[in-house]
Amino acid sequence: MLFLILHGVLLAGLVVSLWDGIPSLVRQGPRRFARLAIILGVPVALLVVANLPVIPVPLGVTLVAMASLAYLEPDGRLLLGRLVALGLGGWMTELGHHAGDWPRLLWDGGWIFVIGAAAWRFRRQRRLLMAGTAVTVLAVSVLVNPDGIQDALVTLTAGILLLGYAANQLQRETALAVQTERANADALTGALSRYGLAAWRLQGPSPEGAVAVLDLDDFKWINDTYGHAAGDAILREFARRLKEACRREDAVVRDGGDEFSVWMPGGTEDDWASVVDRLHRVASVEPYPTPGRMVQMGVSIGWAAGSLTEETWQRADQALLDAKRAGKNQVKGESPVRVDLSHSPTRDPDGELGWLSDAAAILWHPWSEAAMLTNRAGTILAVNPAFEALTGLSRHQWIGYNPRRHQGGHTPQSVYQELWDTISAGRVWHGAMENRRPDGTRWWAEETIVPIRVGQDVVGYWAQVRHARPKPSTWQASVVDGTELDVVFQPIYRCPVRDLWGYEALVRPRRGDQAISPARFFSDAFHMGDGIRADLKALEAIARAVEQRSWPGGISLFCNIHPQTLGDPGFSAVEDRLALSVGRDQLVWELSERRLEGDEVFTADFWRQSLPGRRWALDDVGSGAHDLWRLWGWPTDVVKVDLTWTQALLAYPRARDMAGMLIEWVHQRGGQVIAEGIETETHWESVVQMGFDGGQGFWLGRPQPELLMKEGTRP
Repeated sequence: MLFLILHGVLLAGLVVSLWDGIPSLVRQGPRRFARLAIILGVPVALLVVANLPVIPVPLGVTLVAMASLAYLEPDGRLLLGRLVALGLGGWMTELGHHAGDWPRLLWDGGWIFVIGAAAWRFRRQRRLLMAGTAVTVLAVSVLVNPDGIQDALVTLTAGILLLGYAANQLQRETALAVQTERANADALTGALSRYGLAAWRLQGPSPEGAVAVLDLDDFKWINDTYGHAAGDAILREFARRLKEACRREDAVVRDGGDEFSVWMPGGTEDDWASVVDRLHRVASVEPYPTPGRMVQMGVSIGWAAGSLTEETWQRADQALLDAKRAGKNQVKGESPVRVDLSHSPTRDPDGELGWLSDAAAILWHPWSEAAMLTNRAGTILAVNPAFEALTGLSRHQWIGYNPRRHQGGHTPQSVYQELWDTISAGRVWHGAMENRRPDGTRWWAEETIVPIRVGQDVVGYWAQVRHARPKPSTWQASVVDGTELDVVFQPIYRCPVRDLWGYEALVRPRRGDQAISPARFFSDAFHMGDGIRADLKALEAIARAVEQRSWPGGISLFCNIHPQTLGDPGFSAVEDRLALSVGRDQLVWELSERRLEGDEVFTADFWRQSLPGRRWALDDVGSGAHDLWRLWGWPTDVVKVDLTWTQALLAYPRARDMAGMLIEWVHQRGGQVIAEGIETETHWESVVQMGFDGGQGFWLGRPQPELLMKEGTRP
C-alpha cells in the first residue's frame, strides 16, 4: 500500500514539475514553439513513463490531470489544445497496454471524451467539475479493471495532490490579480496609478502621442473648508469626467493628490488639441456635486506632444505650471498647432489689420479661452475655436459682423456707453454682458477688451471672453452683491511652545448652495472693476463675525486686504469696528503679491507717513516674482512664508539655508516670521528647528467658524 501511495505521489510530482517548468524554460523562445511545448509536454512525458515497466500510469491520473487544467489555464484556446493532447496521450497509453481489446479501449476513450468535455464546459464551475471528476475517476479505475483497487489508490493519491495543487495555484493567481489591480488602479477614483501606467505602456500602445497634465485649481481649500469627504467626491467626479472625454485608447492616470494626467497614443496634433479642449470643457464648465452643496472648480491643463515617456510628461507638467502662473483655469500647450488658412478671415476694410487677422488665427487656435479681434468700428475680423464653441456660431457666421448682433437684451445701455467711452480713450475695459445663442438660450459673458495701437492711433480691439456663472443678478453687482460670505478662523501658534498667537480670518464665498473659491471670487470682482467693494464686503463680514464672538485677550487677528482698499473711506470705518473688538494693537493687515502687483506707488515711506500705527504682514512670501522687492520696499512686522517653501524645508537643503537667512534678516529688523502650510508633525518639528516664530496649517488647526482654542491653549 505504501508503494502505491508513493507511486501516486511520483506521478503527481512529475506532472506538476512539467506544468511549472516548461513555461519557464520556453518563455524567451518563439511564441509558437512555447505554446506547442506547453501543449505537448505532459502528454509526451506520461507516454514515456507509461512504457517503463515499473511505473504504470493509470487512466485515472490522466483524467484528473485533464480536470486540473480547468483550474490552471485561463486561455480558452490553449486549454482546448492541452485537453486534446492530454486525452490523446492517455488513450495511446491505454492502447499500448490493451492492444486488441477494443471494448476496453472504446470504454476508456469514452471516459476521456466525457472528462475533457466536462473540463471545457464547466471550467467556470470548478467545484462541480471536481466532484464529478472524483466519482468518474474512481468508477473508471475499479470497473472493468482487474487491477482496479491498486489503480484507484494510485489515482486517488495523485488526484488529491493534483487537484489540491491546481486549486491552490488558482487561489494564488486570484490573489495576485487582485493585488495587481489594486496596485495598478487608484482606489478612490479608478484611474490608473503610476504602476498601472507602466503596465499600460507595456501593452504596446503607439510610442508617439501626447501627454496632458491636469490640476484642480484651489483644491486644498475644499478639504480645509468642507472636509475630505467633499474633496473625495470632487476627485471621483473629476476622474469620471476625464474618462468620458477621452478616446477609447487613452489612459487616465492619477499622479497624486488632485493632479491627473491623460496619455494619448497615436493621432495628430489636431486630435490631441481637440481632446485637451474637450477635457477642459467637461472638467470646468459644470459645478461638482458634494455632500450638501455644488462647488464650481477651475482646471489648469498643460500638455506636450512627443514620445510617451517621462520626458514628455515633464514637459507637459512644465506647461501646467505656465497655465497656473498665467492665472489658472486655462490650457497651455507646448506643441504648435497647424492651422488651415484656406478660409482666412475677411480683410479689414481699412487695410490696417489684415496681417493681424492671419496671425491671430494661428496664435489663438490652441487657446482654451475664447478670443476675438475687431477693427476700430467693432467689426469682427477673427475668432478662435474656443469662441465658436462658447457662442454656438462658426467663424463664418461671426466674421464681418458686430458682436452686438447676438446681444441678449438685458444689458443696460449704460454698459455699452461706458464700454465705448473706455476703449475709445485707449483704456482696457472689463465688464459683463448678456448674449444669445442661435438656439435662443441666453448667457452672461465676462469680457476684457484691449485696444490695439499702431503708433498713437487705436486701430482695433481684441477681446477675451468667458462664461460668467452663475448668471449675474444685476450689472456690476453680479460678483459682489450676488455672493454670500461665510467667515472661518484658522489658528496661528507660537514656536516652540505652541501657544496661541492669533487667528487668520478667512472668507468662504458662496452663491446659494454653490461654493466659490475665494481666489475666484476676488479675481472676478477685480476683473469686473469692483474689487475694493469685494474687499470691504469681506472685512465687514469679518467684523460682524468677530463682534458675535467673545474675542480672547492678547490674541491677534490677521486680515487680508488690497492696498487700494486702504485709501477708501469705508476702510477706516470697518477698521474701527475690528479695533473695538480685538484691540488696535492686535490687528495685523496681510498683503500678498497677488494683491500688490501694479501698486508700486506704495513705498516704505508711504506706509510710515500715511498709515502710521498699524501692523503689517507680508503674505505668501516665497511664491511670487517680486518677493525681494516686497521685503525691502514694504514694512516687515510679520513675514508669512508660503506653504510651498515650508514643505520644501524637508526635501531641499537650499530651502532650509534660504529660510535661515530670511529669518535672521527679519529678526534683525525687529520682525517675526510665520510658516504657513504645516500639514504634518514633521513639518512642525522642522519649523521649530529652523527658528520660526510661529506656524499655521491644517495639522495645527483647520479653518473653523468658531474660536475653538482660547489664550494659552494648545492643539
